Amino acid sequence: SPQDGRSPEQLLPLLLEAVPPEPMSLALVKAELGSCVTEQLLKRAQLSPAEAESLPILQPYARAAHVLQEAGRVQALQDAMGKGDLQGMARVMNAGHASCRDLYHISTPRIERLRSAAASAGALASRITGAGFG
Repeated sequence: SPQDGRSPEQLLPLLLEAVPPEPMSLALVKAELGSCVTEQLLKRAQLSPAEAESLPILQPYARAAHVLQEAGRVQALQDAMGKGDLQGMARVMNAGHASCRDLYHISTPRIERLRSAAASAGALASRITGAGFG
């Protein structure tokens, strides 16, 4: 939690005021951050400028929302662990993965198939860990 005592959930509306929720296009990234940053983004994404022209390259609101919500999930997981609540722990872990996938966009179809296979084999939860990006 921040020093002023607000929870991550209380900070989300403030985030929406400060950061536009729309993804940034390649043209906007160039205009706002310069061509050097744009070139680095394309190189990391392994995209040509033509491939990337219509893609939403940066999604600052989604990324920041994930980080804030993840902070709340850390506390929720700690609480569930303290109670020995396996179902609660599983919900938190699965929500964390969904956020990594949907807000931070770091999962891949292969990872999703692996999670599905784990669930079919009886796993209560699974999530991407580490730096992600497949």
